[in-house]
Amino acid sequence: MWSSISGSLSINSFHDMLSQMKAILSKEAELANFISEKLESIALKANNSSNLNEAELKSALNNDLLKLRQSLNAERKKIMQLELAILEEI
Repeated sequence: MWSSISGSLSINSFHDMLSQMKAILSKEAELANFISEKLESIALKANNSSNLNEAELKSALNNDLLKLRQSLNAERKKIMQLELAILEEI
């Protein structure tokens, strides 16, 4: 696969493409760490919230999960933009 791609790209654009791919992988790693940290935080909140009644806890956790979802969607859009930049190079 790489040989067919590299054969159709100039040296500069091939190196640019590799650089962009590394950026995507780095961003995906950051996103994975972000997800892990946020889920751990939400789990800790659920386990350590004895001062909240069930309805308050449910509401607080729901809000946290909605914020997480919004953040994930925004980050995914950024990754998609990086991926589109690679496709434009090919």
